[in-house]
Amino acid sequence: MFKFDMETVLNYRVQIEEQRQLAFSNAVKSLQAARVVLADLQKERNELIHNFTKIQKKALRSDVIQRHFAFIEYLKRKEEKQMAVIQKMEEDANEKRRLLLDAMKKRKIMDTLREKKFDAYLQDMAAKERKEMDD
Repeated sequence: MFKFDMETVLNYRVQIEEQRQLAFSNAVKSLQAARVVLADLQKERNELIHNFTKIQKKALRSDVIQRHFAFIEYLKRKEEKQMAVIQKMEEDANEKRRLLLDAMKKRKIMDTLREKKFDAYLQDMAAKERKEMDD
């Protein structure tokens, strides 16, 4: 019966890989959500600008124009802040991707070692069987 002497290490590496996969997946989901927020902000600002250009043809009081411009600037600042958040989240996701790839490599090394040990075990068993047949 084959028993891999480093099975606990392999199991640990698999567990670490799963944790890092989950962390990376969560980071990607958060990044996508942040991008949706940015797209919504951009859409809202563009619609506001479009609507403002439509109503600009009418005679408007200066305080109405000022409020429109102030709100457009407010949305622009929110977009800039959201872009900074997205950049930070992208860096975080890239780091988590790197950690995941590292964990995958380490697990693959253990898998390869296990396969080699299993192949050696099979060859040893075949040699013992041949020896018994010869006797």
